[in-house]
Amino acid sequence: MITGSIVGLKISSIIFSTMFFYSLYRSLGYEKQFKREISIDEKEKIKVLQLALLVYFGGFMETVSGFGVPAAVIGPLILSTGLGSFNAVLYSLLGHGWAVPFASLGVPTIALYEIAPTDIVPLVTYSQFLISISLTISAIYIGFKVNIPLRKLIVILLPSLTIIYTLMFSASLATPLLVGLISFI
Repeated sequence: MITGSIVGLKISSIIFSTMFFYSLYRSLGYEKQFKREISIDEKEKIKVLQLALLVYFGGFMETVSGFGVPAAVIGPLILSTGLGSFNAVLYSLLGHGWAVPFASLGVPTIALYEIAPTDIVPLVTYSQFLISISLTISAIYIGFKVNIPLRKLIVILLPSLTIIYTLMFSASLATPLLVGLISFI
């Protein structure tokens, strides 16, 4: 019961800090600024959707299903947007590659923890660090390939990268399953 209460307090602190920073974000006027920055024309909306499909949906599919499913599912979706077959293969593999350590709801990381004589916290921390690097590089590369301006690319990537970096620095609260569930955000 005490252990459950401690875990509940840790989770509550995450929720409280999220609500606090969201309130601060709104009160400082960043929400309106974000809406102005993200307001884009139809052509750029398609590019943003392509980026979301290529990077984030690929990571989500890898996290939930694993086993290379994103490459098989997202490749044809990318091809249907008119990016070409080579780009469809390249982008679908880049999109799902960053989430591999937490694929299938964290099974690779949990399996490594069970066979390696190490603590789970450093293992998750290092995995999150590597994911953050590969996610950032993949998203920026694909963003430039679909010609999204750097300023708008940063606005698009900032929320998800903030979540991943926050999890990385609070790894004692994170488990492979938790990171696997939310790594697609």
